[in-house]
This record gives sequence, structure tokens and C-alpha cells, in this order.
Amino acid sequence: MGSARIRALCLVLLALLAYSPALSAQLILDDQVGVQENPVVTGQVPLSEVFVRDFWGTTEGIIRTFRPVAVLLSSLEWRVSGGSPAFLHGCSIALHALVMLAL
Repeated sequence: MGSARIRALCLVLLALLAYSPALSAQLILDDQVGVQENPVVTGQVPLSEVFVRDFWGTTEGIIRTFRPVAVLLSSLEWRVSGGSPAFLHGCSIALHALVMLAL
């Protein structure tokens, strides 16, 4: 195994180790509003609403944060897992590990 692969493996393991405690955590702070209470994520409104609502799922006032890719990913994760915090956190950990590989 080349040194580049070993470094990549170490980075992925570091990401997994750093974020693994989240697997047993509940949704807290901004996760409650941005994920658990977001009607786009939970499927209460059509998925196309991701393009007219902000990250928090609101249409009121000026859109404060526009992150359709993040909301689409959260919606997909929610629909696959039924809102399981462990699954949602596991997907986040996997994305962190992939970003470490991209470095």
C-alpha cells in the first residue's frame, strides 16, 4: 500500500473517530429546526419547495440561508431512515470522511 493511501486511510479513520460519538446522540440545537422541524426535509411539503424555502424551511421574510443541496440530502436521509438520528449522524460522518479523502 502506497504512502498516499496510508495517509488517506489515516485521515478517514481520524474523521470516523472524531465524529463517532454522534451516532448515539439525539438531534439537538440547529438539527431540531433545520432537520426535524423542516417541512421540506420531513416531507410535509413537496420536495420542489427546496428552491423557494430557506435552509430552515421557512418562506417568511428574506431568505436567510439558501442551501438546497444540504436540504435535499437531509430530506433523502430522512425519507430513507424515517428520521433516525443515528442514520442522519452516520451520513454526516460518512460525508466528513469523504471530504477528508478529497483533501
